Amino acid sequence: TPYEIAGYLSGWIDSHGQCVPGRIELTTKEAGIAKDGRLLLSSLGVRSNLGKKTIKGKRYWCVTIRGKRNLQRLV
Repeated sequence: TPYEIAGYLSGWIDSHGQCVPGRIELTTKEAGIAKDGRLLLSSLGVRSNLGKKTIKGKRYWCVTIRGKRNLQRLV
């Protein structure tokens, strides 16, 4: 359900997310989790981008959400 999806994403944001002005970044070591997260976001009508990011010399997958409309859908 959308409520359960929002709860999962909220936990991901709390534990592995970074909220900065104009965007939210969600990080994970697992490509599959990042891709599944994008599918969940899409099911809520939220557009996101998938990329890679280096943090302290380690590579991570990064799901980035930008844009006022997309960010408002997560609130």
